[in-house]
Amino acid sequence: DDLSSLELPPGAFGGLEPPPGDLAFLPSSPELGQQWSDGEAGDGAALTLLPPVPSPPQPPPQPPPPKEPTLRDCFAFALPAMGIYAAPTLMSLIDASFIGRASTAQLAALGPAGSISDSVPFFLLFLSIAATNLCSKAHASGDHAAASRVARTAVLLGGAGGVLLGAGTLLCASSLSRVYCGAQAALLAPLCAKYVAIRAAALPAVVVSTVAQAVCIGGKDARTPMLAV
Repeated sequence: DDLSSLELPPGAFGGLEPPPGDLAFLPSSPELGQQWSDGEAGDGAALTLLPPVPSPPQPPPQPPPPKEPTLRDCFAFALPAMGIYAAPTLMSLIDASFIGRASTAQLAALGPAGSISDSVPFFLLFLSIAATNLCSKAHASGDHAAASRVARTAVLLGGAGGVLLGAGTLLCASSLSRVYCGAQAALLAPLCAKYVAIRAAALPAVVVSTVAQAVCIGGKDARTPMLAV
């Protein structure tokens, strides 16, 4: 306890003269997150215990990765999705079967008319692709609010774009029919234009339904679009 009579052997300080004044033991090492601060230089300098250093903020916990799909899951998703994309072709075959019973000229005009009507919605195909990608990314991260926002925006843009495309197709139906019908334009163009005009009136609904199907597929729901089709 009393260190005033403590005698140190020669060379205890590496050949240097011992410091003047009495020796004193410093407190134990600071706790985790604390540090010592040097006092003023000179005899009798003391060490001051600083407050704990705040730890850096921790990142938010990440959601667990989704489980790997099995072969059964792949078939359960792929089979209804195949029906979605096969439905337009089947509908065109149904149209051809009924129109062919009425007139061969109308059946001949149905070919170019179907090409025109099926090609126009491809101008808005990027909406379906973007909706599928963004919705699948939002569902994978568990952000259902973002998925709903993407679905609303995509459907609204699809409706507006469908109205514009439908109006443009309706106005250009006769010109497009003459270009597609070629040498038989005089006979087939009027019939082709009627079919294109009918399909143009339904174009907004076609684009909206296509975008809605893409949103459902982004959420791994292939049955609802299949039932709707």
